Amino acid sequence: MPGFRDVLDRFRPAGTPGPPAGAGVPVDRAASAAVELEPVFAALAEADRAAQRYRDDAAARAEQRVRTAGTEAADLVAAARQDAPAQRAAAAAALLGAPDDPGTGGAADRVRTRASDEFAAILAEVVDRARAQIEAVAAESVDPEPIGPEPVDAEPVEPDGPTGDRRPR
Repeated sequence: MPGFRDVLDRFRPAGTPGPPAGAGVPVDRAASAAVELEPVFAALAEADRAAQRYRDDAAARAEQRVRTAGTEAADLVAAARQDAPAQRAAAAAALLGAPDDPGTGGAADRVRTRASDEFAAILAEVVDRARAQIEAVAAESVDPEPIGPEPVDAEPVEPDGPTGDRRPR
């Protein structure tokens, strides 16, 4: 049986076929790759600088637009605040209108008519309730019994009958 070393000898590297050549210097693959890629990286460096310029220009334009939009928004808000009272007055005049102006007074007239109708109904209900309460208080306040102590010389009385009439004993 062959030994372990004999088995490994089978996988030993052998020279390339052909006539023997002279000994050379081993190739430095990393150095050759750097030399190969140097012009590519030089071209990319210019593209990288151009991209950075584009980014800087875009950031400056964006910042300018934000400032401009902020000023325009502030101006718009200031103008709206200045114009708000006039707009409110115009809207109120259009909605309610002047009583003498038949063109715009329609809404105001409808509101006044509805208010007077509701007022009349509420007033009638209040009057009815007040009368009912007055009648109830008046009915409770009429007491057939005299208020105060009974006279001394009178005979004691007891209620008699379902109506509670008082009769002497």
